[in-house]
Amino acid sequence: MIPVEQINCYILAGGQSKRMGRDKGLLSLGQESFVGHIREQALSLFPEVTVITANPAYQKYAPCMPDLIPGKGPLGGLFTALHKSPHRPVLLLSCDMPLLDAGLLRHFLKHCRPDTICLSRSSGRIHPFPGLYPPEIVGAVKKMLDEEHLKIMDLQGPSNPCIIDLEAFAGLMSNINTPEDYQKLNKQ
Repeated sequence: MIPVEQINCYILAGGQSKRMGRDKGLLSLGQESFVGHIREQALSLFPEVTVITANPAYQKYAPCMPDLIPGKGPLGGLFTALHKSPHRPVLLLSCDMPLLDAGLLRHFLKHCRPDTICLSRSSGRIHPFPGLYPPEIVGAVKKMLDEEHLKIMDLQGPSNPCIIDLEAFAGLMSNINTPEDYQKLNKQ
């Protein structure tokens, strides 16, 4: 396991939330916002967690910083995180995963390697979040941004990605993307 002191943690919350119609990270589950819950879980492992967003409403929950190159989706957020952490891997989380917990993060990090991209797998799919990204890929990320190739899952590192099985945590990996997803979540 990589010591968490050697990793910087970021939550991406800069999306347009087109399908939801409003900012997903500011939605609440119980008494807590999605981003507030995710940050609290991450803070149980990391001394600091920063939200990458241009929306000032997030400052209520965490230190924030805008994308260095706005409008480029998660790949732009990854570039921002890597640029701010030039010598450390970055753990990227997404603001639309309100069930994520510290146990899932511990399990994920226990199996990560610091020198390669580490992605998660659950429900038969590979996911970019949670994801650990080494600083050496910043050039590849910038090249993709310059070419407007914005699919984070197409990113290639210096070696094949490490895929970490999170099937035991599949119920915590839900993305809330639509009003229907949100209604279903609130009925649980």
